[in-house]
Amino acid sequence: MIKNSGGEGEVSEAEIDATIAHLNNAFSGTATGGTLPRADTPYRFYKRQVTTRDTNDAWFEATDGSVEDEAMKTARNASDRSFDKKSILNIYTNNGGGANGYASFPWNYGAYPNRDGVVVFYETLTGGVPGFEFDEGDVVVHEVGHWLGLFHTFQGGCSDTAGDHIFDTAAHTMGTIVCEDGDDCETLPGADPKENFMDLSEDFCRYLFTPGQSTRMDAQGAMYRVTKRRTFFNEGVAP
Repeated sequence: MIKNSGGEGEVSEAEIDATIAHLNNAFSGTATGGTLPRADTPYRFYKRQVTTRDTNDAWFEATDGSVEDEAMKTARNASDRSFDKKSILNIYTNNGGGANGYASFPWNYGAYPNRDGVVVFYETLTGGVPGFEFDEGDVVVHEVGHWLGLFHTFQGGCSDTAGDHIFDTAAHTMGTIVCEDGDDCETLPGADPKENFMDLSEDFCRYLFTPGQSTRMDAQGAMYRVTKRRTFFNEGVAP
């Protein structure tokens, strides 16, 4: 957890634990909401230690690929671990890089090991700010999806050959900002997948990964992340 010198960014251990529980519901296919079928993926997440808490103005304002981003991640990646570093998920809470968050892709670990991890806006943790449209923890789920190799569902727009490389997510041209039905690509099958964690809908709208997404995460995780297990350990939602 990163906060600035004014105290902005503080989150409770209860919020962190609730977010990890929400991650497990999402990745096990038991997230609440809607009636569409959802996949039980191979992944589960556990906190290995008490959350690390830092006050650092530069790290609080870190953006994707910045020197501040690499500095805060390097500070934690240098610690001794009993697991392969590429298989450990570190989640950092700060101001989210000026957005809701960002994440590294698994295939980038070899070239940029000190940029690996997930960064989220601190108010997007589960139960963080009641009434905020992203207060259920789906931003964390979304970014962990990227960390395991998923693209946005709207990747590639109305392409049925490239896009997000998933056979069972309907093509669409842009993220669904509000939870409304739509069909951006009328010549292709399926309505815009606003319920999918890899879209950009409000949290109350999103509740599923598809079997195709589960298959891709399994393959990408096995190739780039996992050595002997398909369970990831979270070293405290922290830098």
